[in-house]
Amino acid sequence: MSHREKDIHGKYIGNAIGYCHSEVHPGALNREIAYKHKCLAKKCSNLEKYDEESWRKKEKCRKRR
Repeated sequence: MSHREKDIHGKYIGNAIGYCHSEVHPGALNREIAYKHKCLAKKCSNLEKYDEESWRKKEKCRKRR
């Protein structure tokens, strides 16, 4: 069973790849949420990456555009 965390919207997710420490919306992030909030593009200082490998795929896609 995977570890489930509350995301920044208050819903439980099991595919978290990071955590947002922002006081406005703290919580776990999956790829979809991180992409929508542009966490990588903004180089957000509140972002904690759980595993660098999980994020590399997203960064490569972003660089191709």
